[in-house]
Amino acid sequence: MSDSSRSALRLALRLADPATADALAERMRPQLLALLSDRLGLPRELVGELLGKDDAGRLRAVLEEDPVEWLASVARTGDPALGPALWRAEYRDDDGSKIRAVEEAPGLLAILLEAADFLDDRWYAEGGLLNMVQGAEGFLMLPALTSGAAGLSVDLLAAFGPYLPPPAVVDACLSLFALWGSTEPFEDFLRMHEEVPLLTHWHPWLPDMLRAALTAPDPEACLREHRAAEEWTDPEHLHALARVRCGCPGLAARPDGLDWALIRREHQRLSFHRENLPADDTGRAVTPLLLLTEWEGCPAHLLWESFRADPVGTAEYAAELPFEAFTVLWTDREERNGVLRHALERGILAGRLPVERVLAEVGPAGTVLAHLPLDHGPTRKALTDLLDTLGTDPVNWLTFYAGLSTASGSVTALVADATATDARTGRHTSRPRPAPAQSPAEQPDEARSAFLKVLACASEEAQLAVVPHFDERVVQHLLVFGSPSPAVRAAAVAAHDPSAQVARAGGRLAEAESAEAVPAYRTEPGGPLEELPDRPRALLLAALEKTPVWGADWIGAALGRGRLTHTDVLLHAAPARAALHTLQQYSDERPGEQVHGDASGGAAPQSLCVRAKALAREHLGTDVDAWVGCLRLLPTFAGTLPELLAEANALARKGI
Repeated sequence: MSDSSRSALRLALRLADPATADALAERMRPQLLALLSDRLGLPRELVGELLGKDDAGRLRAVLEEDPVEWLASVARTGDPALGPALWRAEYRDDDGSKIRAVEEAPGLLAILLEAADFLDDRWYAEGGLLNMVQGAEGFLMLPALTSGAAGLSVDLLAAFGPYLPPPAVVDACLSLFALWGSTEPFEDFLRMHEEVPLLTHWHPWLPDMLRAALTAPDPEACLREHRAAEEWTDPEHLHALARVRCGCPGLAARPDGLDWALIRREHQRLSFHRENLPADDTGRAVTPLLLLTEWEGCPAHLLWESFRADPVGTAEYAAELPFEAFTVLWTDREERNGVLRHALERGILAGRLPVERVLAEVGPAGTVLAHLPLDHGPTRKALTDLLDTLGTDPVNWLTFYAGLSTASGSVTALVADATATDARTGRHTSRPRPAPAQSPAEQPDEARSAFLKVLACASEEAQLAVVPHFDERVVQHLLVFGSPSPAVRAAAVAAHDPSAQVARAGGRLAEAESAEAVPAYRTEPGGPLEELPDRPRALLLAALEKTPVWGADWIGAALGRGRLTHTDVLLHAAPARAALHTLQQYSDERPGEQVHGDASGGAAPQSLCVRAKALAREHLGTDVDAWVGCLRLLPTFAGTLPELLAEANALARKGI
């Protein structure tokens, strides 16, 4: 089944009344089983074995269940035949994406293994689950490390042991002893160790412990004597460590009770550097040390070790970056700018970076100003107070602007240089590096953007004094991207007469004011519909008549801004399969009007789901033939969804 066919069948089963939906499901049982196979991520034959005898109502219910919860329910059977399929399963999420189940929900593997009978040789067969798990890499190491798999075979202990802390390795040895009922696995492991001494490089104590167990009257007691009490006993702590080891993001807080001393000891045993990640060629893994800095209270030596290795990454991830990280002597401009971009605003808003110190000590001034949170009251006040030093003298402001792109010092130092009459770089009486207006207008570069942000914090008197000295491009940026007061806007217009530049910037938009202009702008990359989706509704509704099959960004933007509604797409978008895809693709763009109702509980008076149900039941009613015909017409039908429903109804009435 194609994506659109799967989506259409699932939607039809939701829109039809229960009795009709059951009849439709029974009529299309093969297609429904294929849909369930895709939804659950299991082979169709296996889905048929598990669900083939269920009635239509049960099949529909499974279709609406959370795939992970359903997979967990079948994992509890402990069926070895299910193991390989569960390991490979990629279920389809509600947004249409495919997700590897054991990556998204690592606990699935543990559920299956806890219910398993390992006396069944199928677990250890060449194509069995445990051989698959042994080859885990990258994020798949997370379920392997947290499922107890290391305690199921000597090979698995050798594969996963290096990534487990010593107490967990002892636990794995205890599991092996309990499973085999003898010390035979320890003999096998020691033979492997003799052939490959590197096997125990990260646990050099392990061979001696196993040798002691071989001769001990009570091997289990011997093993337990080697296990540190109260360390790594909480599964949540082991899960957190495994996530870090595998570079899996998403755990922003250290679990309660996990002692930093244990983390430091693990770092000493096998450092949390990138080169120690499990093999992974996808590029998704995050350096483990970065993930540790994300936890509040990360020890300073780990934080600085991470910062020295990757300043920008640490600035992005670290929960707390000390002030000294912003004042180091940089040799790499990109790294310096990256640190400021990721961490300056966050640190100020969290109260860790005093804004007065930032203005006085952190540079370069232009980059600092670009990343200040000026909608934050204390920050804006501190900058405004500093800018008062520039006064209303245009020369001060022009000299300040000239230094924005070259000054390496702080904002305070730049202001001081701009007001110094003996400035070494000279005083500027005219706009440095003047530039003409652009058509269309483009976002200002960092220096010009920073200057406009600064100017917006200055007094209106200062703004009025400096506006006559702007070049054409600054005037354009001020009027197009800024929010000047009426007085400042009037002063800019009076001094520069920017009407020509603004008209040129908006000229292409004027061409799109009529519906007749839609085709050219619908297909042209970067055209007005893509740039400004808040054009007149008539234009946007006309554009929906030829909706791209795989959606268009301008539709999502128009939905997000309220210029279009999902009901508009339902009623006007064509072809029908493009309308259906678009409704699914942008289902969350407008709260309160989602494809299947408002999950937040604040539904509009007539939600999209209600409207869709009314349309479907008006045209198709309880006629299963009409519903089936509608699904068959969908892939090639050129009209809108309402037109599709009407056509399916008409054909069903004719017996076609």
